[in-house]
Amino acid sequence: MKSLIKVAILYLVSCLCLILLAQKVWGATTYNTVISTKTVDYPIKIQQNNRNDGLYISTPYYTSLETSVSNTLAKNYNNQYAYVTNEEVTSGNSVTWLQIHFKDNTTYWIDKNGTSLYGYYSIISSQNVDYPATINQATRSDGLYSPSPYFTTYNTIFSNTLAKNYNNQKVYISKEETTNNGVTWAFINLSNGTSYWMDKAGLSLDSFDKILSSKILTGTLQINFKATGDNSNLYQEGPIMTSDQTIWPVGSSSDKQFDGQVVKILQESVTSSHGSWVQIQLNNGNTYWIDKQALINQYSVTSTQKYTIDTKDNSYWQDFQSDGSRIVTIKPTTSNYTLFSGQFGNYDQPIDNSFNQVGNYYTASQEETLLGTDGTIITAVSISNDDINWFWVDKRALSYGPDGIKTAYESLKGSGVNSAIKWYVAPDDPLAATIQNAINRWNAAIPGLFADTPSQSDTDINVNFNETPLNDGLWASTSRGYYYNIDANGNEIPGTRIGNSKIMIFLNNTGYSSVITEASQNNIQATDIIMHELGHALGLSHSGQYNTDGTLADYSFAGPSDLMFSGSDDRNIANYKNISSAQIKVIRLIRQLGWTYVGTSINAPEPRTKVISNIREGWQTLD
Repeated sequence: MKSLIKVAILYLVSCLCLILLAQKVWGATTYNTVISTKTVDYPIKIQQNNRNDGLYISTPYYTSLETSVSNTLAKNYNNQYAYVTNEEVTSGNSVTWLQIHFKDNTTYWIDKNGTSLYGYYSIISSQNVDYPATINQATRSDGLYSPSPYFTTYNTIFSNTLAKNYNNQKVYISKEETTNNGVTWAFINLSNGTSYWMDKAGLSLDSFDKILSSKILTGTLQINFKATGDNSNLYQEGPIMTSDQTIWPVGSSSDKQFDGQVVKILQESVTSSHGSWVQIQLNNGNTYWIDKQALINQYSVTSTQKYTIDTKDNSYWQDFQSDGSRIVTIKPTTSNYTLFSGQFGNYDQPIDNSFNQVGNYYTASQEETLLGTDGTIITAVSISNDDINWFWVDKRALSYGPDGIKTAYESLKGSGVNSAIKWYVAPDDPLAATIQNAINRWNAAIPGLFADTPSQSDTDINVNFNETPLNDGLWASTSRGYYYNIDANGNEIPGTRIGNSKIMIFLNNTGYSSVITEASQNNIQATDIIMHELGHALGLSHSGQYNTDGTLADYSFAGPSDLMFSGSDDRNIANYKNISSAQIKVIRLIRQLGWTYVGTSINAPEPRTKVISNIREGWQTLD
């Protein structure tokens, strides 16, 4: 029985195969044929509210055995958009079939009657723009489209992604286009480098910051992102939001890996909406812009020493102002030191640098010992060139003169008109003409500084010249008079010295270093010697000298061409005569401040005009 059943089944299967084969061979006219075809490009919408069309993968319905049955139903895609790439008309009822493509990349054929036809939107205006914006999808669900605005080409019928995926992100808008349905589309550039079109209504518009001011800076500071909260980012092309290149931070720079690093300061820009930003150079050489608030001074003050008068020093009365400040000078150094206003190391207030200030005189009032975040210890000095505006500079940039205290001191104030310094030399003095030349050159530099007197009998002569033997090798020497109080035993009472209005310039008249001989051979050089001594009378110390090995002494801030350079046995230095503008300025400053000695002194405990029983007169050698 089972054998008979098997035979019957085999027979039926064979018959079925023959029938099917017969259809293939002899029944081709049974299927519809494609009678026309064309390539197209337009969008459609599936409309199956009152229909039940099938969707066919390979070819239109009933044009082959495979399309005698639908692959799926169009109802499954009802009201969805698709785009059409081909139309074919089949025999039979002359039905037009559309080859459609859905967002999920599936492709089917559908009866055209089961769709609603649409045309692409056209672009009616286009313009290049330049502004930032923020994606705002709190109440929206916009799509992002590429390569053109929505529904303007077959590949913009469907969104590439949703704007919600980038909600609240900053974007840069470089182009706008308006389509004929009245929508304005913005071409957005994302921080990841991708670009899309989206409805402008889904954006919160912004504008780029303006640079209100910029300035070059010097110095170093430390990065401290804790001070800025969330804004711990670095920007490469400029301050944040000032261009399309500064909407987003530099990729790997925002992970705080540079927090705590001491960086070089290059410049600062103040923006219209985001405050001040500073360009820095990292230790790896890369430059970035950073929020000013993320930078802190790398130095902390560990101690402060205000300068005071040292009454133990015999020359204290000429070295210091009444508040203890003294004159120092910027000297040449290998390193370039910054002058800061306010706090030392404050990048926000660099004034200048020591390279530009070599030879300039300043009043110094106090020192601070500073500890850097890297453990470096620095001594900073507060200096001023007018006793009003004060700066800080590294002490290593300063010269304190040959005595380690000052480079200038009290200036002789004369008893003539407008404080002119009265001088006298006999007409028959062998150096009369040379002295006159020196006086004339100083008066040319500072008009009205010296006034001659017709007679040695004048009691208010401030400067006298005396040719006298000095040690060989010493051309001249200048001394100033002073008063001091004495006790009952005739001893000087410390702290009572004050200067008076007397200067004596001694000029060597013997030996190799005779100024008289020098004047007869080289009057210009002799004039320079006397000018040098008058410089001491005016308050200038030596500006430099040579060590025994021929190198410049560490305090030196000028070379041998400078008038106040310390002389040697060889005066054959043809340009030993230059009076620097800085020297003129400091003389004017000292005299303007009233830091002069003329019987009274701002350093003196009381005025002195004459010698009385408990007061004595002495002489201080200047050089």
